[in-house]
Amino acid sequence: MRKIVGLMFACLASTVAGLYANPPDKTFEGEWASHRGLDFAIHLHQNGDQLTGYHSAVTKDGSRTDTVPDGEGSPSITGIIKGDNAIVDVHSGYSDALLKVRLTLHGRSLDWKVIEVKTPGEYYIPDKATLYKEHSDPKKR
Repeated sequence: MRKIVGLMFACLASTVAGLYANPPDKTFEGEWASHRGLDFAIHLHQNGDQLTGYHSAVTKDGSRTDTVPDGEGSPSITGIIKGDNAIVDVHSGYSDALLKVRLTLHGRSLDWKVIEVKTPGEYYIPDKATLYKEHSDPKKR
């Protein structure tokens, strides 16, 4: 009986150690949105440490939009992931403005902060926002 208990303990310990040795990768992948001040959403695609995606920003009254639709042309968001952070370039869909943005992952939320305007121009992308992971309903696809 002791051998069985010992064997069970060894198997359990091995399983737990395996979980901590290979924790799940943190992912920026998916739909993220914020509805404060203006409607702002991004759709990100992660491939290793590479990040690409598309954005959409609409003022509350709908008078201005800064949108690059997902899959239409080159991604408006491109950059590199380092741990819980990513530094990305964001090309405005409204003008020729080019922004450098820091993304910081916090589980199901993502902090967005413009850290540099690389190419000036008018844009309607927020300088700072907290976005939340959106759920997709497979029935609506």
